[in-house]
Amino acid sequence: MLQRLPEVGWIQLESTDVSELALEKVAKLPNLWAVDFYDVRLESAGLRHLATSPKLEALNFIDTILDETALENIASCRHVGGLRLTGISDGDLRHLSRLHGLRGLGIKNCRLTDAGARQLVDELPGLTVLVIFNASFSDAVVAEFARLPKLEYLTLVDVPITDAGLSELKMCASLKGVSVKNSKATSASTTELRKSLPGVDVSIE
Repeated sequence: MLQRLPEVGWIQLESTDVSELALEKVAKLPNLWAVDFYDVRLESAGLRHLATSPKLEALNFIDTILDETALENIASCRHVGGLRLTGISDGDLRHLSRLHGLRGLGIKNCRLTDAGARQLVDELPGLTVLVIFNASFSDAVVAEFARLPKLEYLTLVDVPITDAGLSELKMCASLKGVSVKNSKATSASTTELRKSLPGVDVSIE
């Protein structure tokens, strides 16, 4: 059926089982540029087929658990520029380092430590957009993110950073927007950040 729809570029799979055969068929769509996986159970080996899709730009795994094989196969999709993942830890970052074209990264329920954040920054210097939901890292991690030389937009939701952490972003001259929700930061840090980086859109809720 998919082969009869060559114009399809964006596929969404939700609350279902996804076999290797299904992924192979999805990968053969000639105009495929994005695939979203919402709460699905994957045959991890099947993700390797997506590496053969020449126009694929974005992969989103929301509330979808990925094992080692899945992460290895995602890392083979070298042309992907946008990626969303759920539940990754420091040990998973070694796979992401192979995605040299990655520009946008979203992470939910991550288990990143300060060391992991440092590794992410060192291995993915091309990131321009970073979005993190529900993480418990320290202010020191924000200081690591501020080292990203091309970072333009940073969103942190349900992350317990304080004013001290937010102030670290003063060193990030490339920033255009910062959004922080459900943190320990206050409006005072918003004022200070705007003074240091005039023109940057800063929002704290």
